[in-house]
Amino acid sequence: MLPWDQLRDTSHPILHYASVMLYNDDLSDTGDVTADVKLRVMDDFWYCALHQHVRIDGKLDRDIIVRVFHSFGSGRVIRSTLWVDREHVIGGEGSSAVLYEQASTQVIAFLN
Repeated sequence: MLPWDQLRDTSHPILHYASVMLYNDDLSDTGDVTADVKLRVMDDFWYCALHQHVRIDGKLDRDIIVRVFHSFGSGRVIRSTLWVDREHVIGGEGSSAVLYEQASTQVIAFLN
């Protein structure tokens, strides 16, 4: 699990922050796709989040979020992945049904 309490703690200063839009397209006017990455470095950890959103009009809303976290001195890099597909409702009225959802968290590296 990602340490959400540590990530939400605002008592420590952010040493470095970056947000970059990697990709954006309107899918020939049939929806849209975006991909962006955000990086935050604190005095005791770094955190990176990659978010891809795909919307196909009248069909699908998809969010894929990959989060990577390292606490300095821990020797571990943690990756958390969330994939959610929802039915796209044109007009946005009401809530869309979740078609598929998968979440996983794993330690992907040990650093010495």
